[in-house]
Amino acid sequence: MRVVNLMKHITLSTIVDLYIATTLPRLTIADVGCSSGPNSLSPTKEIIESVGKACRRLDRPSPEFMVSLNNLPANNFNSMFLGLHEFYKKLNRGSQSVFKEGVPGFFYWRLFPIDSLDFIHFSFSLHWLSEVPKDLFDENGKCINKGNIYISLMSPPSVAKAYEKQFEEDFNLFLRLRSVELALGGWMVLITAGRGGSCWWGNSIMFLWDVLAQAFSIMVSLVIKFI
Repeated sequence: MRVVNLMKHITLSTIVDLYIATTLPRLTIADVGCSSGPNSLSPTKEIIESVGKACRRLDRPSPEFMVSLNNLPANNFNSMFLGLHEFYKKLNRGSQSVFKEGVPGFFYWRLFPIDSLDFIHFSFSLHWLSEVPKDLFDENGKCINKGNIYISLMSPPSVAKAYEKQFEEDFNLFLRLRSVELALGGWMVLITAGRGGSCWWGNSIMFLWDVLAQAFSIMVSLVIKFI
């Protein structure tokens, strides 16, 4: 959450700049890979409030907002929409017209009609790959990253290459899909984690994955022991 708050100003300033540049009567916004529960409404609320402040400063009428919340089909969309009453209650003080919809689907699929979105918000979800990299398995179908669920310090270099290749394919696919859905002049803010160097072990988050892998390994060994 701390990192999200640090990056929030980028999203808010971008949507305000978009509105000032276009003066659209309606802004169609997609939160792709959104959160679940009440947290899923927070980014939308801040975006609408920021545009509202800009409208008052420029003495312009507030646009209507069409907001699409995307998550996997298994997500509990009901938990997202249970907070809508309070959400609308707060926003009505500013007289904004806001319409929301849930869009179940994987963000490596087409999600929206062609040229339908003015703004896409995408925050900390691209670390989820579309599938397990095929190059993690040798010609006999055995995993070359045995005993690990991610890239560990003991993983061979080919494991890092396999994940890198899969990420490149997925990222290119993601950009192609969103480019079709963005309207002419539409903008996207994409926030994701990264590394400062080429070493795959040069990120503190890798330590957490390693600890999790060890925990899973112990759990599996205990289950096998009692079978």
